Amino acid sequence: MIREERTVLLSILTLIGFAFLVFLEFGNFIYPFPLNEVVFLIVSCQFMWWHYRKQRLLILTVFLTAIFGLLASTFFWSLFIDHDAWELLYHGIWLDVFKLGNLIGTLIWMTISLRTLIKEDVKRSWTILFPCLLIFGSFPYDPVIEIIALSGMAIVSIIWKPQAPLHLLWVLLAGFQLLKMSMMWFI
Repeated sequence: MIREERTVLLSILTLIGFAFLVFLEFGNFIYPFPLNEVVFLIVSCQFMWWHYRKQRLLILTVFLTAIFGLLASTFFWSLFIDHDAWELLYHGIWLDVFKLGNLIGTLIWMTISLRTLIKEDVKRSWTILFPCLLIFGSFPYDPVIEIIALSGMAIVSIIWKPQAPLHLLWVLLAGFQLLKMSMMWFI
């Protein structure tokens, strides 16, 4: 197992382990989904440290996408601002702007992966078209469409490995979103 695979696996298992400890203590399985964005940013920083010289454009795109994802998180802002300012932020436009930045960053990230697949083999490039169209469809934010798109991108990444080993970030992002939605569906 290479260090990138180990990092992705450990980050997912850490959050699942935390949820399991909460289950043992309180009797409820509560996945710590507000930490998804923080952990994804930390893993993105680690990948940037390892691969910045080889794949600058891709890793900077992933890093900016992770930053916008963190800024779009209400949990993140609740740690730093008081309740009244948080209410203004929550009902204002800025969280939507950050979420839009996150989606645009994800589209750029998908486009870079598409470019890599087309360079390698044109016949394979159709496989990335479906997740990319779903991300476009999630602009009026729909978490189910986003999860389907990210899961499709993770499957495509596992099969074709565009920009390897950075394709594992798709797996991490899709895994986090799947765990988050499964937590919300089962409660």
